[in-house]
Amino acid sequence: MVKPKVKILLAYFKPTYLFKNDLLIPVHAGRAVAMSESRDGFLTPEQIKWMQKNTIGDDSGDNISRLNRNFCEMTVQYWAWKNFDAVGNPDFIGFMQYRRQLILSLSLIHISEPTRPY
Repeated sequence: MVKPKVKILLAYFKPTYLFKNDLLIPVHAGRAVAMSESRDGFLTPEQIKWMQKNTIGDDSGDNISRLNRNFCEMTVQYWAWKNFDAVGNPDFIGFMQYRRQLILSLSLIHISEPTRPY
């Protein structure tokens, strides 16, 4: 029996605890507009650098990243749909925000201590 390949994309808008492993893929939602003001204000140059280092941007390939202020994390979902190969062509793909995580049994998955932002 072949084990299905699963990926869960986590939409990140700003630096915070980083959850990243073979299953969890952090994606920067709205990278194309990261330098412009949002309802939370501006990202600092250090925050943008952290996001570029630790996440995949939703601004590569076929994307709607520039529309993030209107569509929020749906820009990540669109990016995944149009750039499926960038996440390894999994059999199943999931989605969640960095602030709302699933609680998984440690017997099913091991996530190391999250990385604090810069």
